[in-house]
Amino acid sequence: MTATGSGLSELARLAREADAEPLAREADALVERVREGRFYVAFVIGLVQQLGGETLLIPDNVRIFLTAGMMGGLTTYSTFSYETIRLMETNAWHQAWINIFVTTTIARSVCFLGIAVGRLVLSLRG
Repeated sequence: MTATGSGLSELARLAREADAEPLAREADALVERVREGRFYVAFVIGLVQQLGGETLLIPDNVRIFLTAGMMGGLTTYSTFSYETIRLMETNAWHQAWINIFVTTTIARSVCFLGIAVGRLVLSLRG
């Protein structure tokens, strides 16, 4: 998935350079969906960690594979870091700080929500 996201980002960059407006718009939309996916993945990480850490519903090796492997690869902060540095390099400091604050706040919040849902599921199980 990380390679897919990187490929979509490169496609968007190439389309912008070629001034291919329709292709650039479509590529940008795909890249944005990949970026938004970070937050869904943070929720899943919280949920899987809670369910796997508190019960035998998810064995440890599967839990680690899912969270550190699969989900961790999807939420890599390299893109986030690059985007933030590019904003800083263009002297868009205000937007860079907003990017840092908003991204980390949302990611933590949805991860906490995943943990809360996991606790709710466990409490309903009895």
